[in-house]
Amino acid sequence: MDYNANPETAVFIDKCRRLLPPLFKHCYKLGFAPGPEGIIKAFDLRRRTPVNTDMPWWSLPETIRAAAELFKFTGDPEALDILKECAEAFFENYINPAVHSMAYQTRSAGGKVVDVIPATPDADPAYHTGLSLIDAMKIIKK
Repeated sequence: MDYNANPETAVFIDKCRRLLPPLFKHCYKLGFAPGPEGIIKAFDLRRRTPVNTDMPWWSLPETIRAAAELFKFTGDPEALDILKECAEAFFENYINPAVHSMAYQTRSAGGKVVDVIPATPDADPAYHTGLSLIDAMKIIKK
């Protein structure tokens, strides 16, 4: 896309390239639980504390896609570090071979699988996790 055709657009794009990486990394740092390796469900920005420490499966593939898109847009190598950390967490802790490698839906703050259903099951590869991972793979391939 030729951003030079519209100077206002070019200024906006440059601003986004500057501001999005630190925002993404800050939000990731607040939400990623390194011990159990997952992303918590809710965080209170005012109190700077988790509101809900359950870790649903879908937030990792969504973050993988966001990190890939951020790298594509900005070239920030730290986005690839986040992508790798999320991919490892997802594939090592959420994949359940007993049900055709579908993901466990939720893990607790301690990393145990818990009986909490945060969203619709992810059986369709063209939905949620599948689309996030497919999008990320397309970007990484380039």
